Amino acid sequence: MSFGYFSVGFGAGGKAPLSGSISNPSDLIIEGISPGATHDTTPGQIDYTATASGGSGSYTYSWSISETRDDTNNVATLSLGSQNAAQYNTATLRCTQNASPPPLTEALYHIECEISDGATTVIVQTDFNVLMV
Repeated sequence: MSFGYFSVGFGAGGKAPLSGSISNPSDLIIEGISPGATHDTTPGQIDYTATASGGSGSYTYSWSISETRDDTNNVATLSLGSQNAAQYNTATLRCTQNASPPPLTEALYHIECEISDGATTVIVQTDFNVLMV
């Protein structure tokens, strides 16, 4: 009779490999911007949290945000905010309404967080829409 063994999802030293996830709140909806006016989002309107597990247990975070589509050129990144904590909620966008706005203006943004434990890095990411109605 013989016996075998196997390892399930653990790296050197019995530790689980570094992994991460990112919260995915709903789209950002901006209502009531007067034609021809601008609106700057406030800290907290864009709010994501990265969760890390495994690895060494000592994590660093690096966030980025980028516009991937804005057919009407009505949304711009005003400030990237603080980018080095697990929670990312200080970025601000500037939304400008056309003088004769369509019923809905939409832009697509990409957000990602690079999580590192000093030896390994993982990237978690998501997209969200900015809707002006």
